[in-house]
Amino acid sequence: MRKFTIWLTCLFFITSIGIANAQTKVITGTVTSSEDGLPIPGVTVVVPGTTIGVTTNLDGKYSISLKDSYTHLRFQFVGMITQDVAIGTQTEINVVLEPDIRLMDEVVVTAIGISREKKELGYNVQTVNNDILSGKPNADIVNSLAGRTSGVSIISSAGDAGASTFITIRGNASITGNNQPLFVVNGMPIISGGGSGGVGGVTTSSRSIDLNPEDIESITVLKGGAATALYGVRAANGALVITTKSGKQLQAKKIEFHTSVGFDVISQTQERQTMWSQGYNGAWAGGNAMSFGAKIADLEYDGDATYKWDPNGRLVPKGTGNGMPAMYYDPYEFFQTGISTNNGISISNGNDQGSFYFSISNLDQNGIVPNNHFGRTTLRLNATNKLSSKVTVGADFAYTNSVATQIQKGSNVSGIMLGLVRTASTFDNSAGYEFPDGTQRNYRNGGGYDNPYWTANKIAFDENVNRFTGSGNVNVRFTDFLSLSYNAGVDWYTRRYQNRFAINSRAYPTGYMDEYMNYAGVFNSDLLLNFQKDLNENLNIKATLGANAFSSFSKFLYGDASTLEIPEFYQLSNSANNTVSSGIGNYRTMAVFADVSFAYKNMLYLGITGRNDWSTTMPKANLSAFYPSVSLGFVFTELESLKGNKILSFGKLRASIARTANIAGSYNTSNYFFAAGTGDGWTNGVGFPYQGNTGFQLGSGLGNPDLKHETMDSWEVGMDLRLFDNKLGIDASYFNNNNTDLLMSVPIAPSSGFTSVYMNAAQMESKGVELSIDATIAKTKDFQWDVFANFTKLKNTVIKLAEGVDNLFLGGFTVPQVRAVAGQAYGSVFGNDWYRDENGNVLINDDPTDNFRDGYPWQDTRSMVPIGNTQPDWTANITNTIKYKKLTLSFMWDIKSGGMMYNGTGFAMNYFGTSKATETREVYYTPEGTIDFDRTPSQNIIVMEGVYGHLDANGNPVGTGVKNVTPVVLDQAWYTSGGGSNFASGPSVAAMEDASWIRLRDITLSYDLPIKKTFIKNAQLYFTGKNLLLFTPYTGIDPETNLQGATNGQGMDYFNNPGSKTYLFGLKVTF
Repeated sequence: MRKFTIWLTCLFFITSIGIANAQTKVITGTVTSSEDGLPIPGVTVVVPGTTIGVTTNLDGKYSISLKDSYTHLRFQFVGMITQDVAIGTQTEINVVLEPDIRLMDEVVVTAIGISREKKELGYNVQTVNNDILSGKPNADIVNSLAGRTSGVSIISSAGDAGASTFITIRGNASITGNNQPLFVVNGMPIISGGGSGGVGGVTTSSRSIDLNPEDIESITVLKGGAATALYGVRAANGALVITTKSGKQLQAKKIEFHTSVGFDVISQTQERQTMWSQGYNGAWAGGNAMSFGAKIADLEYDGDATYKWDPNGRLVPKGTGNGMPAMYYDPYEFFQTGISTNNGISISNGNDQGSFYFSISNLDQNGIVPNNHFGRTTLRLNATNKLSSKVTVGADFAYTNSVATQIQKGSNVSGIMLGLVRTASTFDNSAGYEFPDGTQRNYRNGGGYDNPYWTANKIAFDENVNRFTGSGNVNVRFTDFLSLSYNAGVDWYTRRYQNRFAINSRAYPTGYMDEYMNYAGVFNSDLLLNFQKDLNENLNIKATLGANAFSSFSKFLYGDASTLEIPEFYQLSNSANNTVSSGIGNYRTMAVFADVSFAYKNMLYLGITGRNDWSTTMPKANLSAFYPSVSLGFVFTELESLKGNKILSFGKLRASIARTANIAGSYNTSNYFFAAGTGDGWTNGVGFPYQGNTGFQLGSGLGNPDLKHETMDSWEVGMDLRLFDNKLGIDASYFNNNNTDLLMSVPIAPSSGFTSVYMNAAQMESKGVELSIDATIAKTKDFQWDVFANFTKLKNTVIKLAEGVDNLFLGGFTVPQVRAVAGQAYGSVFGNDWYRDENGNVLINDDPTDNFRDGYPWQDTRSMVPIGNTQPDWTANITNTIKYKKLTLSFMWDIKSGGMMYNGTGFAMNYFGTSKATETREVYYTPEGTIDFDRTPSQNIIVMEGVYGHLDANGNPVGTGVKNVTPVVLDQAWYTSGGGSNFASGPSVAAMEDASWIRLRDITLSYDLPIKKTFIKNAQLYFTGKNLLLFTPYTGIDPETNLQGATNGQGMDYFNNPGSKTYLFGLKVTF
């Protein structure tokens, strides 16, 4: 690895030589548009039949050095008709380009870095360019893709600085394996993923956050099997092909400066009751867990200075204290305005001999949770150099250092939201979290849960990541039709964290810390032989033969210390109770592949690919697997009868079929020993070494020497239409992915010595419709209004699991759980329901002799049943871009219809009496035990929906079919013991809510400053807002969240940290 890094460094310096060298004959000029007369930046100006060329600058100007023997220049730009111009004796050539309504020249980067005109492809790809990605208030570039393409789902785990992001393309392809796409940067597959977690702990970052969005020129989303088949076993879930900026053929130095400042504020929160005090049975009780006390309006403080839990003293009935009325404290005042700053500068240059691009950036982001922080510094160097007319070399280097401080969340006695929203409305957490003796002040009088201020200031998860990516490439052009290229690179990072719990924290009263260090990296190389030739005037062939070598390696070291001796001294040596562990993980793959495409009369396009992979994670008998694809594109507007059609400017039909795969994870073919340990799910458990003794145990999973590759057979059909001189574009696709031999752990008899065996057993299907529409509503010299929309509807179904297994745990709790269930949509939520009759009606108890309250439903605990699914019915996004002179307004509405979420936060708050739902609890009873309707507020009286019923002598539900009419009140008993919360025998189904939304995903207003003839070429001021408007039936926090982060177990909200709204102001200047 060290030698390879040195080689890359040398290659970079080689590429830097000769960039300033140019030839003697110079031709200059300006390229403008026939539509508005304005200059066109980025026009490619080349000598036909050579690689000599430049691009126009921001003013549409170019300058190119040529030999006297060159006779023509070619001017090319996406969406414009290509022009060839004779040079003759001219030294200045100005060109006016006409729009090409057929979009014949649009080029996209596909698999293995192969460039193709989009019209050639027999599958759907979409590209998102820098003008959309730049300036968005997202540290993680993946979040900037949200709503920009069809078929892509993106969920941010929380509004924390540095929070993880989960992305899938066209649904899930594996039952328990990785379902996120492959990331490829400048042809180099990089490490991605990360950001997963448990139901407690902290939210960590996805590794995609290491990329600087300002360095990115474009992201091409490869969706189907035919689009990704050349990547083999690493891209069954799709791929994001990222191209960074370069200085190719700029002809003049270009300096770009970007600065911004953003303000994050808390978004939607769980509504709380503001009427009732801490306590129980209508009386205030300090230290009590509940908020079923007296009315706040009926209380005042007694002013007792010796009562250390409240500086105002105890609460007593009005008229018996000091006259100071009881106060309600808004717990959400805990959150702060998070301020972020982002600064970056880049310099680039190039000519026909080479190019370079250098950038440096720094992001400093403070979250809405106090002391939550994320920081990132990046460096990037890209360079190319033409060593001769036949040989070109290039190198890419990128370095990122990121630091983060994450705060506890979720099902965790130290979790921010758990301690925050369970706190009684009459207790002020901000009045102090620590006493002089080091003990904790909280609303439970020192017990229960950590004061959120204690958590933010005394508990921390500090992370530091250093990442380096480097690659070098050589391209040798033997003839005009044959070339050879080799690209090799490394991507490695070190990740370190320290996790600290101060003494007197509720999770670790005696203090705790652990430290972790991980080194991970990949090596990738691709050797490509490229052939391109016109076989005759109607038939063209493009072919690539290639070989790939890939290896992945990782190692970690871990140590912890419990029962700390010295407060605030976080060293592993500060304890006699230590455990340590380490581990390694390595695997390699090799592949050969081919890509052949034929073009007939620029009308009919046939593409064929094949790849054979060998992977060390598979058993010897199944090391190898072959994956083919075939695609067909038919540009029917090239038919003579349709050429020049005034309505249909361009039309293409496409179809493809492919097979791709996933491989098993490392070390699943054999049995291995692990450090022994045990736990009960409630305590911290016991692990070895223990009391000076080491201990190891055989893993509970039985290795399988007969594993096969997971296989995905996919097909898609689609069309691309352009109408009314390209003013309206419609792209539609239907796809079907059938995934077989999916790997899963299958339970086996414990008498075997194991509890499960890993095997190919499952099958899953994903199918759906994608639609993209772009339209120019109006266009004049000074005004333009464009609309772009995406629509996706897909169904992701588990067809079968292993024999005898009907469901598999993906995430969640003991109850409820997110599962893969045979015959159900992937990501089904299972939990307990109410008792129901045979028609599905909820039963309302009518038996006065049993233990259940009459007039109320009750929980069916016999088994867990499907209670909802996290997948939306459909999603849509609509982006409007309105330009008037130098002013541009762009805004996106993001729509999600359907999809359920478990609002465990609200359901638990019911038990503690802090939720808004518990406010209407007041009820008075007659001496006979019935509701006193004269004294009980009428708004508190309800009739539960359902029919009368009860349990028979055998415990089976019996319904009468008679509609319930019994009035009841949702009182303290209902919420604490009667079924109104998850701690009170309430079924999970009562916490399932519709997570649909309509949100203003982002809005940007920019103004191009008028620039006179100065050293400044362009300047822009802009404002961007994110998630400023949200309309949703979900009553919890922003439903774009997930408790366990970037995992397959989506749809859980249990004291998740809330989302945020962002207001960002920025400036971009080009010199």
